[in-house]
Amino acid sequence: MAAFGGYIYFFRLKIVTDRSQLVNQNLAANQSYQRYRQAFGDDDSLVLVLRASGDDSLTGLPLLPDRRQRQQMKSVAAEWTKKLRARPDLYPKIYDRIDWSEMGALALLYVPKDDLQKLSTGLRQIAPELRDWATAAKLETLLARFNQATRSERLANDPQQVAFFLEAIEQMFVWMRDELQSSADAQNGRLQKNLLALLSSGGFDAEGFFFSSDGLLLTVFASASGNSNQSNRYQEVVEFAEGALRATIAELPNPAIAGGLAGMPALEYEEMKTTQRDFARSTIIALILVTALFMWGFRSVNRPALAGICLCMAIGITFAVVWLVIGHLNLLAMIFTVILVSLGIDFAIHFVTHYEAALNAGLSPANAISHTYATVSSPLWMGGMTTGAAFFSAYFTEFAGLSELGFIAGAGLLICFLCMFILYPAMLFLLDTRFPPRLRPRRPDLSENFLTHELYQKTRRPVLYRIILAAALAVILISFIFGQYHFDTNLLNLQAEHGSINRWQRLLFEVDDRTTFAISTFENRQAMEKIRAQFDAEPDLVRRTESLYPNHEAEKRALLADAGAALADVIFAPTDEISLFGVKREIWGFRQTIRRFRAANPAVQSVLADLDLAVDSLYRVLANLEDSLAEEKLAELQNKIYEFAVDGHKKVLGYLRPSPFSVEHIPELMRERFLGNDGTLALIAYPTKNTWNRGNLDEFVERARRIHPDVFGEIVALYENGRSLIRSFLLAAAYSLVAIFLLIVLWSRSIRSTLLAMLPLLASLGLLLGFMKWGPRPTPWNFANFFGLPILIGIGVDSGIHLVHAWKQSSVNTLLAAGKAVFFSSATSLIGFGILSTSHHLGVGSLGYILFWGIAFCLIISLTLLPVALKVFIKPGFQDVQN
Repeated sequence: MAAFGGYIYFFRLKIVTDRSQLVNQNLAANQSYQRYRQAFGDDDSLVLVLRASGDDSLTGLPLLPDRRQRQQMKSVAAEWTKKLRARPDLYPKIYDRIDWSEMGALALLYVPKDDLQKLSTGLRQIAPELRDWATAAKLETLLARFNQATRSERLANDPQQVAFFLEAIEQMFVWMRDELQSSADAQNGRLQKNLLALLSSGGFDAEGFFFSSDGLLLTVFASASGNSNQSNRYQEVVEFAEGALRATIAELPNPAIAGGLAGMPALEYEEMKTTQRDFARSTIIALILVTALFMWGFRSVNRPALAGICLCMAIGITFAVVWLVIGHLNLLAMIFTVILVSLGIDFAIHFVTHYEAALNAGLSPANAISHTYATVSSPLWMGGMTTGAAFFSAYFTEFAGLSELGFIAGAGLLICFLCMFILYPAMLFLLDTRFPPRLRPRRPDLSENFLTHELYQKTRRPVLYRIILAAALAVILISFIFGQYHFDTNLLNLQAEHGSINRWQRLLFEVDDRTTFAISTFENRQAMEKIRAQFDAEPDLVRRTESLYPNHEAEKRALLADAGAALADVIFAPTDEISLFGVKREIWGFRQTIRRFRAANPAVQSVLADLDLAVDSLYRVLANLEDSLAEEKLAELQNKIYEFAVDGHKKVLGYLRPSPFSVEHIPELMRERFLGNDGTLALIAYPTKNTWNRGNLDEFVERARRIHPDVFGEIVALYENGRSLIRSFLLAAAYSLVAIFLLIVLWSRSIRSTLLAMLPLLASLGLLLGFMKWGPRPTPWNFANFFGLPILIGIGVDSGIHLVHAWKQSSVNTLLAAGKAVFFSSATSLIGFGILSTSHHLGVGSLGYILFWGIAFCLIISLTLLPVALKVFIKPGFQDVQN
């Protein structure tokens, strides 16, 4: 059976890594999200994040990219996208940019309102100057106006806008220089393209790339097609994308940018990679150390080795049961192997402790086994049932991931118990009858320092014990009342702290998060615009909204109309008048202006240096030409500028007078995102605050629902699933306590004995709550460590059952054997979960951390406070006291 289970694990057992399979599918928010995905497609995308950087460091906020860095960011985005499009099996759809040319005049309606306001204001300000220059479109006058514009103090108010303005002027001078050197007309298209870049600032890019609202980050979105047959379904997707990114950046000459991946597929990949490594490492190390402790504690190699073999066989059989009943392992249930290693060995420890005591008393192996069964079979059965019940209770909760883990861990522990209760004694019998054991004198164990004779001898200090018990219970009660009850919903706090993807995701959240949003769907635009206006009216709640239709369309059309009216009466008149001296004078003066401006504005040093070089180059080319040839070429250049100005004016007026909205003119990328295959319209609302913080999450969802009750999406799913998980854990804990209480009452037939058996559990839970809040490393509850509750319940009650049973047997040897077994069984759990606390995955590490301290408190209470309570409430009647 164990070999079959091993075969199942390595070749047949599927590991489900999709988080959506862990949650309650019946929640309204999850059902709405599933319907949305069916109509619009899956929006879980791999995200490329690019930033300007002087080095490879990710510390602090990104630098504001200069012209060269912004161009490098766009170049890397385009090339990375090209590499990914070669693998449509991994990346079915890639959203790298919007082709504004497809939208014609409608494109400006999608420019952010503030940017459009600046554009409209700027066009209306330059209209009089343009109107004046157009009456005689002279090159000399144009250069004079450039000179005047760079002297204007208003340029210093917006350094980024200055950078793009000066870049456009630089391209104008480069174009003029090329025109003077050649009669080719090939540069005209480049000039027009670079002048259009004047519109590129902040989040708007004339080429359609997705920059953050402040221009600090560039993002590309690639839908990811995971392989569900692999344990880490996004491994190939992420690793190919990472390799493509490294190769693309390496191809840049002198790269001044950095890039990384973010998004849920990337986070899932990194989490799976980390947890698989951590679980495998923890399981192997825990198995070795637990077996070594077993050997040291019982001064034997063979008997602990047999227990280790039984444990491995139980884990193998559990894999077979999981495959037959559930069919897969989920991300949460992968921890069950560490649970079985840490807890499953306890049954063997309790059995072999009493077995060795019987051997040392002179019994044969057969009689020793028979005596051990008579002594501990009852508490072993009860310990197995209560520990199993603690896990099985989670099976009846609404959270699918927890329900499956509860069943798997509960079934695995029962299998461990059966192996240790049936198979292990058979192994001991075969071993010790073939190789008779040597009798060794009993040596005091560490547990006997706590279970001293004073606790079970007849003493005359009951008042002292009552004072100690009352003081301890008071401390525990205070910890229960004021302990740690905060729940952290931030999933990033569960990831590997130094993981590359985690850091890029945090940077994306800090600058401009486009991966976290709420969704509302509507049958028509009128209904959507009504809700959209309410979202936009609360900027402290919603940063911005997006849909198929432009936001604030009427206001934007009014802004464009104002600018169009200001430019409409501009009439261009050509002129043949050219002054070589005047042009040289203006170029010379412009160069001096640039150098003064460069000294006064270090924020645009790199752009100014390039502009200075372009102006100086133009002046030198002009100076090296004969005067007659220079005038002839300047006349040709002036005529081309006139033609370009006339054509540009016509196109600008066309953009300022957008036609009525038509879905046919919207790029396919936008239609796929905002228009469902059933005609449904989607409205996306980006929260102003970081909703990975629980307080912000609660506020956003609750206020958003007051505006639109049917809002859904990842944010709402996190809100609802978080509550479902907390509710499930609390119900699991309540079910566990009730089931365990009833089982112990039926077993002991005494309320008093039941409460005493549960004392280590209840007291350790109280102390743990206080330690989590006031300890050296304050630790909130989270989606990972909350499962520590049923584990602690199972461990704590097991120790209490064995000690209460041994106390009522009125035998010192039985009590000391039980104390030794409790000590070493708890020590094995401390080892297993202590190793787990060192995991790189912070969620797994926090689970190991609270389990380590919870078990430590349980052990201390079991060997100190519980004997005191037993002394007070159950009169000892030991018959084999040795003074």
